[in-house]
Amino acid sequence: MRKLASGTLKLLKHYIPSSKEAVVSLRYNFDNLLIGKEESRIAKDALLWDDRSLLCGEDLKNYQGKLAQYIGVDESRVLLFYTAHAGLSFLLEHLKNVYPNKSEVIVPAFTCTVVTNAVTAAGLKPVFVDIELDTYSLNMENLEEIIKKRSNVILAVIIQHLFGFVAKNYEQIVGLCKSYNILAIGDCAPSLGALYKGKSVGLLEDFAIFSSQSSKSINTYTGGILIINSKIKDIYQNCEKLDFPDVQHLRSILQAYYLQYIKKTINRWHLPLFYLRHKEKFIHSLHSSEMQDNLVARLQAPVLQHNKLYIRRFPNILAKIGLVQLSKLETFIEKRTRCADYILKTWRGRLVIVRESRPAFLRIPIIRDANYKRKVGYEKGCLVGNWIPYYFGDCPNAKEAAEKLVNYMKIEIYD
Repeated sequence: MRKLASGTLKLLKHYIPSSKEAVVSLRYNFDNLLIGKEESRIAKDALLWDDRSLLCGEDLKNYQGKLAQYIGVDESRVLLFYTAHAGLSFLLEHLKNVYPNKSEVIVPAFTCTVVTNAVTAAGLKPVFVDIELDTYSLNMENLEEIIKKRSNVILAVIIQHLFGFVAKNYEQIVGLCKSYNILAIGDCAPSLGALYKGKSVGLLEDFAIFSSQSSKSINTYTGGILIINSKIKDIYQNCEKLDFPDVQHLRSILQAYYLQYIKKTINRWHLPLFYLRHKEKFIHSLHSSEMQDNLVARLQAPVLQHNKLYIRRFPNILAKIGLVQLSKLETFIEKRTRCADYILKTWRGRLVIVRESRPAFLRIPIIRDANYKRKVGYEKGCLVGNWIPYYFGDCPNAKEAAEKLVNYMKIEIYD
C-alpha cells in the first residue's frame, strides 16, 4: 500500500507541473478518454509499418462501408478526408466552380472558427446569421430575411447541429433552401450518432460533414467524413486526385494517440486535481491573435486560400482505428446520455431537444454567466468547457452564447 502511494505521488508530481508546456499538452485529455486499449495498441504497432501500409489498404474500404451503413447512405456517397474542415473546404471549392455566379455562404454567427476558415479557404465569403438560443443553430427569421435579400449570390447555407443536438427548425431550414435553389450543408461535425425521425442527422441536406477529430463522437485523432446526398459532377474524381498526408506527420499523430491513452489511464485519478490547480489556464484555448479579433477569417484566409496542402485524403491506419471506435459509438452515446442526466440534475440546466430526435450528447450546453465562464474549468466531477468562445458579426444571440455558454462533460472512462 505504501509502495502504491509513493508511486501515485510520483505520478502526481510529474503530471501536475507548473510549466506552460505541460498545461498545454494536457489541455484536451478529457476528450481523449475516448481512446481504448485496442485502438492504442493499433497506433503503437503501426509505428513499425511501412509507409504504403499506413496510407493505403483494406481498412479504408471497410471503414467507408461501415460508416455508410451506420449513417444510412450508399457507400459511394461517403468521402473521407484528413480533417473535417478540409472536407468542407474541398466541397465548397468544388461547388464554387460548378456555380461560378454564387459567392456567399451563410454561416451561423456562433460557430467554430474552422467552419469560417473552410469557407474563406475555398475563396468564398461567409455571411453570418444570428442563432437561436435553444439548440444554437440558425435563427429562422434572420435567415429568411437575409436569403430574401441575397438569394441570387448565396451558394449554400450551413446548418449547424451543435454539441451533438439536432438543429431547431431543421426541416424548415432545409425547405427554405430548396425553395430558393440554395444548397444546404449540414455541419454535423460533433453529431455523429444523432438521429432525427429515426435517421442520421445530415441526411436532409444536400451535403453533410462529420468529424472524427479527438473531441468528437468517435476519435481517430483527426478525420472528416463528407456525405454526398446530391448529384454533383466530378466530385468523386477530384477527391481521388488528392494526396495523402505526410507520413512523418502521420507517425507523430500515431505516437500522440498512443501516449494520450497512457495519460488517460493515469488521468482517471489525478486529472481533477490538475484542473483545480490550473483551471484558469484552461478557460481560453484560442490563439492570442484570435482573442484580439472575433473575425478570425481576416487573419487566416490569406494563409489557407488556395493552399492545397490544407486538403488531404484520410489514411488507412486511421481508418483501422476508426473501425474500432465506430463499433463502440452506441455504447459511447449510452454513457453520455447518463452523464447528461447527472449534469442536468446537478446544474438544473435548460436543454431543448428537438421532437423526434435523439441527441449524441457530446457536450451539455448551459447558459451561465460571463464570470463563471471565465473562471471555472472543473466542477463536481465535470469538465466545464467554453467550446465555443467566439462569435462573428453583429449578432446579439451569438454574442450572448459566446460570453455565457459553457458545456459540461462528466469524467467517464470509455474503453
